[in-house]
Amino acid sequence: MLANYHTHTYLSHHAWDEPRQYVEYAIKNGLEILGFSDHVPYPFRNGFYSDYHIDLKDSDKYVDIVLSLKKEYKKDIEILLGYEAEYYPQDFDDMIKFISPYNYDYLVLGQHFTFNEYDGHYVAFNSRDKNVLTQYVDQVIQGIDTGLFSVVAHPDLVNVSCDEEFKIQEFTRLCKHAK
Repeated sequence: MLANYHTHTYLSHHAWDEPRQYVEYAIKNGLEILGFSDHVPYPFRNGFYSDYHIDLKDSDKYVDIVLSLKKEYKKDIEILLGYEAEYYPQDFDDMIKFISPYNYDYLVLGQHFTFNEYDGHYVAFNSRDKNVLTQYVDQVIQGIDTGLFSVVAHPDLVNVSCDEEFKIQEFTRLCKHAK
């Protein structure tokens, strides 16, 4: 079965084409399942605004787009409604509460920051502090332990300059826990 569960839209500024174009491309290339998992709208308790996620005011728009395409193309491809989300312990429960009414199909754990966006480290930026890798792995494990995520996305995103043995140790710890 050919499937893609990690598709973004322009609403989070992580894609440029119209969602319909992604559906038509998926059909043309033989995909049987296309899951939209745009960056979840995240209601931060401290009022922080993130242009990394779908804006809270666009939440209905995202769901309407995906569900409309799901209905329109139901004979050609299975379309799923999902979200890619970070595990930010301080704000996670509020985020889940916010998206629960949308009856989404799945969550992808895509940890892009340690701690959170307003006082953490963007893990794709190179760091020489190996504690960034440990914090990243700890936070992904905590996210896995919620039991709410279906998959972990791009753990290769984290970029830390440290000895290979330490990297192997930390990623082995993550993989064993995920297993």
